[in-house]
Amino acid sequence: MEHEIKMLMSFLTSENPEILITDCDLRKSLGFEEDENIHCTSTECEKIKNCVPLNPAMPFLPLRRFDAWVVDMDRLPLNPGYVFHLASTTLKMMGVVAIIGEVEDHVALAYGFQILHHGRWNYYLKGSESRGVEDFRDVA
Repeated sequence: MEHEIKMLMSFLTSENPEILITDCDLRKSLGFEEDENIHCTSTECEKIKNCVPLNPAMPFLPLRRFDAWVVDMDRLPLNPGYVFHLASTTLKMMGVVAIIGEVEDHVALAYGFQILHHGRWNYYLKGSESRGVEDFRDVA
């Protein structure tokens, strides 16, 4: 997964980006255990450093705080539309959501995200504060 992390970092413009990873076990497997700028989600955060509580029955995340969010769809049992909804509220402008798993591009576009790259991880840029598809084509 080293290649995927390098790809994510190449999309970010901040020198010390705040990154959220869902979930804390994934953060460990990516090798980000002690980094102050790397947060993770869990249902039980009591003894976990930089943990953001996430109730799977009613998930929400902090507002406009992170430069990137890495989401493993196998670890977060939500539909992709709700993932992009959460990403639109918790990412800074020009923030990146990296999704591990299948997601359809039209869902990302509907929430104002732009497609950056498809691979083992799918990367999307928060390109708008408003929801909805933006048309960037040249119209004569």
